[in-house]
Amino acid sequence: MATRINTSEAALNARRPLEGASRGQSHGLARPAAGERLLHAADGAARLAIAERRRTEVLQAGREAAGLQFGINAARAAAAGLQMQQESIARIRDLAGQAADEVPTEDQRYALHETARQFVEHIDETARQTVFNGRKLLNGGAQDIPLGNAAGERLNIPESTAEMLGINDLNLSTPERAALAVRALDTASARLTETRTALRAQEQQFETAIERRQTHDQNAARAESRLRDPDRARQAIGQTRHHLLQRSGIAALLQFNLRGETAARLLAS
Repeated sequence: MATRINTSEAALNARRPLEGASRGQSHGLARPAAGERLLHAADGAARLAIAERRRTEVLQAGREAAGLQFGINAARAAAAGLQMQQESIARIRDLAGQAADEVPTEDQRYALHETARQFVEHIDETARQTVFNGRKLLNGGAQDIPLGNAAGERLNIPESTAEMLGINDLNLSTPERAALAVRALDTASARLTETRTALRAQEQQFETAIERRQTHDQNAARAESRLRDPDRARQAIGQTRHHLLQRSGIAALLQFNLRGETAARLLAS
């Protein structure tokens, strides 16, 4: 009685997973049907559009943050100039207080008046020289500056000259006029304090706005990363599937070849 060992059919069946893997897979991904390819393409295009929109939002937020930083730096420069002016006003007030006293002689009173006038000129000089990025900040050229953002934040630095402060025509020639000068200087000093406080509030507002935009940038970056992750995940899954198919096909071939060799040894014995 003849014994027939047919291993060719099993071997062919075992090769089919490998052939399917080599013909039907590209870069480790199973070949999808036509409808599935369209769905994947539409899904990828949608994710790409969203990612591009996120990128545009990040760039816009960066530009707005730069404008806000300009406002912060300008406010700090203006505050430094205001502090110098306030120091000059304090010196003038000391002189006016001395002139209001009955003790100084006419010559001494004149000397006090001339020294006070020099400090008044220094206040105007500070207003002219307080400049940031080519813009004079204290002479009226920095009121209501747009910072180029959608929220409409603006920088507002009031004019701060001797005339605007009401101390440009101080007169210390008599005790009575010197006393009036003291009151005018106190008013000017209080006004400078209010202006510096307002600038500090604007600076804090801009800092908060920058923090909000930085948080938005981080969230947008994470969202874009999540949008791109599924592509990498599908690719990894496809590669894993391809390797498994290869291993199973090779194992099947080895299994059937071993059975044929065993049968041959039995016949030979």
